[in-house]
Amino acid sequence: MKKALLQKKLTFLLSAACMAVCVLVGVSRDVSATNANYGREGGQETVLEYKLKAGFILNFIRFTQWQENTENIETDWKLCTFVQDDFLKILSQLNGKQVGLNVLKVYDGLKNDRTDVCDAVFIGDQLDEVDVENTLSTFKSGVLTIGTGMGFVSRGGHISIIPRGGRYGFFLNVGSAEQAGLRFSSKLRSLAVGEIASTRDKE
Repeated sequence: MKKALLQKKLTFLLSAACMAVCVLVGVSRDVSATNANYGREGGQETVLEYKLKAGFILNFIRFTQWQENTENIETDWKLCTFVQDDFLKILSQLNGKQVGLNVLKVYDGLKNDRTDVCDAVFIGDQLDEVDVENTLSTFKSGVLTIGTGMGFVSRGGHISIIPRGGRYGFFLNVGSAEQAGLRFSSKLRSLAVGEIASTRDKE
């Protein structure tokens, strides 16, 4: 049982990486979500790492249900990003990807004050703890917040991408997401490294 669950996790994590690389270089074939080994050059994130994270972000959006069920309305799906320019270039390649009936549009949150238009947000590593908390506080209910490191979910963020021995995994704050009117699919929850439990789970 444990072996089967581990295999499922590896398959999903491996497919985020594959999707990131395949989708972003224009390979038109279905991939689920994966994890892959990555390396750092001089302590800096590599292009591969950016692509892996982009693949995860796209999958997180696709495997989250909004209470307002906006997936069934044909409109732009807005991802606001707070990242450095080199990462933004990679994330911008997600423009035009399908999320249900919606088309994903990527916005530079550092240069655009219209945070009220965001459906999902990704906050990168370059913001310090105070800036992360201040940024999170600006978003209304119904906005999926994604970041990095365990500190992000402990401050109320919904999903955090975390490095694990040369690979990436992710941690969920289910309770915070539910308070914002968001629901993670059972598949996403089963593949997470861990989660802050839903209040329903505690009842």
